[in-house]
Amino acid sequence: MSKANDTKFELAIEKNGVKFYNLKNKTEYHVSRYLAAAGQERYSLMGITPELMFDIEEKILEATKEAKWDEIAVWVHNLRARRENPVDELCAIRMALIYHFLEEEDDQKTESHYTDIKLQYVMDDPELFSFFLPIGLQFTPSYQQFYEQITPTFLEQRKGILKMLEPKR
Repeated sequence: MSKANDTKFELAIEKNGVKFYNLKNKTEYHVSRYLAAAGQERYSLMGITPELMFDIEEKILEATKEAKWDEIAVWVHNLRARRENPVDELCAIRMALIYHFLEEEDDQKTESHYTDIKLQYVMDDPELFSFFLPIGLQFTPSYQQFYEQITPTFLEQRKGILKMLEPKR
């Protein structure tokens, strides 16, 4: 049965032919969604995505092999800054997408490739990004305290700071 015809789902947003659904009853998500959200929360606490964390770890390991102690210190301070300023828009978006479904997505399990597909849609469309960001902030326990304080100006400044901290590939 299509999610459009299933009474347990509601259409959250449709853009460019792509429909995102959520459950009408927010307590009926499959346990896999809650586990995925708990995993995402660990990254959200550090204001970092799994991919960026991996990149930073790789840079630290490379610098260690070459005994570049100053470079290692920079990466450690990078991680510390993220822990002290733990709001990352991408982490919030990922959290929102865990609780939203595409038409073909199985609501009884969580598959990371669907999160990646949804993330690509959202990152390519400012309207979708703006729609899912506040949802993600509300669903992320460590970000809930920031929800009322966060403004577009704050997010742009934070994005610029985080961009400077990203490892160069």
